[in-house]
Amino acid sequence: MNYPDFGTYILIKNPQKDAKFVFMPFKTDNISIMKKGSYSTTTNIHFDNQCFALTIDFNETLLKQLLRIIPQNIFLNLKETIEKAEPPAIIEFPTMISIGVTAKLGKRVTAEDGVEFVPLNAVEFYSVK
Repeated sequence: MNYPDFGTYILIKNPQKDAKFVFMPFKTDNISIMKKGSYSTTTNIHFDNQCFALTIDFNETLLKQLLRIIPQNIFLNLKETIEKAEPPAIIEFPTMISIGVTAKLGKRVTAEDGVEFVPLNAVEFYSVK
């Protein structure tokens, strides 16, 4: 099932570009390698009594931060898989991970299938207990 895009919803409701959003926990089971040094993860979240698709984009520096906080069993396979992967690629984790994310609205993009959405750009990843 395709859910409405969270970034687009927020852009319509509160278009302040500098607003930061905190997701705790942010649960995901994938990382997409868009191109070398450019990554993304997508999940579904509940907000305002609705379910939304949420995409978080991040760079190489934030990937390293993410790798430091994910469970060790996922880290070992993920690091090697990312190093070997040819972009674009989607890497699925064996289990869902829960992390904290602070992010800001990104710019509207159009996916290869023509769907428009507004990703959020990660500012920080942190562990949640």
